[in-house]
Amino acid sequence: MRYDKLNQKKGVAGLNILMSIIAMLFMIGLVVMVFTLAGSKMGTAVSTRSDSATITNETLTTVDNVTAEDLSVADYWRCASSITTVTNATDGATISSGNYTASGCTIVGTATMDSNFLNTNWNVTYDWSYIVNGEAEQTINATYQSIGDVADWFSTFIVLGAMVVLILLVVIVINSIKQSGITDGA
Repeated sequence: MRYDKLNQKKGVAGLNILMSIIAMLFMIGLVVMVFTLAGSKMGTAVSTRSDSATITNETLTTVDNVTAEDLSVADYWRCASSITTVTNATDGATISSGNYTASGCTIVGTATMDSNFLNTNWNVTYDWSYIVNGEAEQTINATYQSIGDVADWFSTFIVLGAMVVLILLVVIVINSIKQSGITDGA
């Protein structure tokens, strides 16, 4: 449709532009929905692939009750550990769980730990697990969440589209008044 003919049609009032805006919003919404759902499913599929193992007698050096010590597997994505045995590396004495706390894949001595174990080397035996494709999951999650954020802009697009239509209506009304000759004597 040619835009120079728009003012010659009676009763149009920017309907073609309004319909174009509605079609554009519908298509954007459809694409966003498809990619968000697909990204969510891909993120779930990737995150379910995990692995686990047991580490026996990993030596941690000079464990204290201030600084957390990372287990050797702490850098794996969503690392989780379950400490089974902790012994003093020097004399083999068992260190009870009241002397340390473990979170994720880190361990730290408690404030009330036995002073015989403070700043000593510990041998730690633990089971651990992690997500195999952590980077892939992070990328997929970031992408589909970013795409999902586009929906926040829909209200802005709708308001802008309504403003365009209202401006077109005002222009058409003004042109109609001019063409009718009502303002000729004013």
